[in-house]
Amino acid sequence: MHARGRVALAPVAAVAVILLATALLPPSFRGAQQSVSTHVAQAGATGSAGSAGSAAARHHAEGSRRGPGRALAAPSPASAPAPAHPDATGPAASRSREVATHGLRIGVVAPSADVLQAVGAAVAAGKQASLVVLSPSEVATADVDVVVGGSTAPRLGTPWLLPADPYAGGPGVVRAELDPAEAGAVLADDLIGHGLRGRIGAVVQNGPDATLADGVATRLPVVRADAPAGTDCNREVSQLRFSGVVALAVAGPPALAQACVAAALSIGLPVPGGILLAPSAAYGGVAATGTRTVLGLPWPGDESPGAGRFATATRSTTYPALVAFAATELAGAMGTTGSITPDALQGTWQTDLVDIQHGRNAGAAVVVARNGTWMRGWQRQHSEQ
Repeated sequence: MHARGRVALAPVAAVAVILLATALLPPSFRGAQQSVSTHVAQAGATGSAGSAGSAAARHHAEGSRRGPGRALAAPSPASAPAPAHPDATGPAASRSREVATHGLRIGVVAPSADVLQAVGAAVAAGKQASLVVLSPSEVATADVDVVVGGSTAPRLGTPWLLPADPYAGGPGVVRAELDPAEAGAVLADDLIGHGLRGRIGAVVQNGPDATLADGVATRLPVVRADAPAGTDCNREVSQLRFSGVVALAVAGPPALAQACVAAALSIGLPVPGGILLAPSAAYGGVAATGTRTVLGLPWPGDESPGAGRFATATRSTTYPALVAFAATELAGAMGTTGSITPDALQGTWQTDLVDIQHGRNAGAAVVVARNGTWMRGWQRQHSEQ
């Protein structure tokens, strides 16, 4: 696929930067926000910004810029300490000297060591930038140009790129995931594309994921079974068993998805189209073999080029880390002038991990659970049965 603005991605010599980034976490995220200023070669990233963006596309008018914060110099690769978890304590920060911050200030909120390694690698491969690690209590007032990944919203007016949160959205947010209704329509289209056009059984529970069933219903007929909180899903699955459904959709949170998958397997629900889940299920650790959902980026370990590059560039292994890595690359491409404009947020940007078309992630795809991970492609599900 070609796009008007393709992000040029430099090879990553990431290990040293990964080590320095994780070493500089403040104990328990207390105290002043910490900034790692990393001088790296410009990646030549470019992008085409759409004209539809405006100041209204941001959360709110931006507040004052360049507030207080401590910028820390990087230790040499030879002396770089081992990666530290965000909750770790130690003198790593005190060993660094203060320097000026440079370029785009990229914020990441309360990252795990896995996420911080990924973001550090992406900063190293991109343009000159400052990586600012924030605690959740700091994010509402943080002086950063953009927040990447994570699940804590920044202050109004600060762009948020690819939240690792299936429900995050709103002005100034470039979403990683489709909302549940959009995901339901994509899952239904996938069934139709493989010749399955019958009725879909949907177990529905009140909450944001309930609209998954509404999305499916825009494409295929749906038979619904309402599910109360705390159900083991046996009653609901039994209710649908003799309805002639070709697939089961679980339109509820991860706990309901887990319960309904177990109930369907126990009862032996005959569904040639399998079990369809909301994107939140993948975030919640539900990955029963053969279930399907829609994710905005490839899962770590997927056979796609982007997932392979992520594995080579970092020692990170989680989906939130991959999302944060892609978001940091996207921030560097959008912010070549030192800030991210509303037009840039509505632009067209593409890498081997994400495809943003006019501010929306057009790269979301159906994924199939296999051995505890999520892989793209219907054929992989059936080739191993």
